[in-house]
Amino acid sequence: KYSCTLSKIPKNYKKVFFPLQQDPEKTTYVYAPYSTNQYEIIRELSLSVPSNAVILVKEHLWALGRRENGMYSRIRNLPNVYILGIDIESKDIIPEVDLVCSISSSFAHEAAMLGKRTLIFDKNTPLNVLPHVSTINSTGDLSIVRNILDNESDTDRHDRVINSARYINTIYENMSKFDGDVFSKTSKYNYP
Repeated sequence: KYSCTLSKIPKNYKKVFFPLQQDPEKTTYVYAPYSTNQYEIIRELSLSVPSNAVILVKEHLWALGRRENGMYSRIRNLPNVYILGIDIESKDIIPEVDLVCSISSSFAHEAAMLGKRTLIFDKNTPLNVLPHVSTINSTGDLSIVRNILDNESDTDRHDRVINSARYINTIYENMSKFDGDVFSKTSKYNYP
């Protein structure tokens, strides 16, 4: 009644994914304090997408039963918006969507690492170095969604994957490397 599967979404439509975030949460109240009204973001997205696009919304597992009464009904009543079932995994969602829009979530990071166009409200994310990640300062900036969805090419997709691989490689090459059990070698306490 409240959710649908990916197979129920029209195939010929572009898809924008918005993962709901736990509320309250550091990622919303600290990293993007002016973007805490998730319903309003979804509403603005529904007004910003072209007519051949839909918005897919998925609840955060730990937020089940914590939203205000009527939140899901209000989201479902927005034009071109579908609520996905909580059991659908990110590995199944990412290949199906054209764009991810998030306040600041691990899903946005995962999608960006896999080369998906990503809009994020968190101005301090390290993902900002990737050319396919755009920072959104307010819901008024969501007007770029239409342009992103209408101007997509295979070359763009290829470049995003290459840039993401370079980003991951840079992180890997610059990480501190630990040899063995770091806790037993550096701590004066004996951990089991």
